[in-house]
Amino acid sequence: MGSGKSTVGPILANVLGASFLDLDVEIAAMAGRRIAQLFDEEGEAAFRARERQALEATASRSDVVVATGGGALVQPGAMAWAKRHGTVVYLRVPTAALAARLAHARAVRPLMLDPDGQRLDADAIEAKVQTMLDVRGPIYETAHVVVEPDARGVGYTVDAVARALRLLGDVA
Repeated sequence: MGSGKSTVGPILANVLGASFLDLDVEIAAMAGRRIAQLFDEEGEAAFRARERQALEATASRSDVVVATGGGALVQPGAMAWAKRHGTVVYLRVPTAALAARLAHARAVRPLMLDPDGQRLDADAIEAKVQTMLDVRGPIYETAHVVVEPDARGVGYTVDAVARALRLLGDVA
């Protein structure tokens, strides 16, 4: 959440000559509702079930870069499944940078809302991000490729991911 997957992904797909799929966009399109509405109306567990179904549907596609939601690969067995069916890249962003991005994001992030549906303040966002990374980080770190986004810009990050994929032999 907030690492830059939806920004890096389409550019990386273009560089690799692949198509791009944002799993959250796919889920929202299939449901006919925004992600925030799904969380609100169905709850997180139901959203995660939709997310897992959408993730597994990607196995039938080839030459595709998939941006998953931040929690998609932390569901039981999801990371192992993804690693069997593709190459997983983790964009590792420090907690403070993630929190700053999320605090200034225009999009509503259901996990960054308080129980009354109001946006968390900056300190609460940072605490929530840290708590989430404490759980998710060890799973993310098992990705095939771990890249820290380059502060010089998205192009540098895309280049770093493409180089890492080439070293793995996953792209020409």
